[in-house]
Amino acid sequence: MLSNWQSVVFRFLGPVSAAVIMQGCTTVPSDEDRTQAAVQTDVSNMHEDLNMLRGRADHLEAQTEELRMSVRALGSGDVAGKAAVEKRLNAMELHIRATDEAREADKKDIIEKLSQKLADVINRNRGSGERESSRSAQGDIPAGAIKHVVKDKESLSVIAQKYGVTVNAILEANRLKNANVVRVGQVLAIPR
Repeated sequence: MLSNWQSVVFRFLGPVSAAVIMQGCTTVPSDEDRTQAAVQTDVSNMHEDLNMLRGRADHLEAQTEELRMSVRALGSGDVAGKAAVEKRLNAMELHIRATDEAREADKKDIIEKLSQKLADVINRNRGSGERESSRSAQGDIPAGAIKHVVKDKESLSVIAQKYGVTVNAILEANRLKNANVVRVGQVLAIPR
């Protein structure tokens, strides 16, 4: 049963507006929830793309095998028919190579996009109190140390080996807490 004020609102605003007003507050998802949902959607889309590529490859492999069986069946048969089948087989092999190259390019693209999205999520989730303190992040390289800028696919162990120092020495010199967390472009002080 509607109270007097609810009846007035219902008559004045109409049933849809009155229902919205009387329903109450709604919760708006946080940026983190939206980011996480976007990442999950991206990962799901990438899985679908990968499954589609696998399906294409399986189809091409089946066609190639079918052609090989046709060539074997012709064996010593009709020369013109054999040449036609071999021509078709060569065309299919070229198509397979092109598809494989496209698939490799797609894989690299997917990995690059996923890596970038993960890095974005990690950077967004880092609070100012959780950030690793690094003397070299501000460009303050102590006297006698070597300045090193982290490149793609470099880890602290690779960098340490390059300069003949230990990973712990680099961690201490840069006040890093985790040897597994370095970013491309990060400036590190390498002790001598």
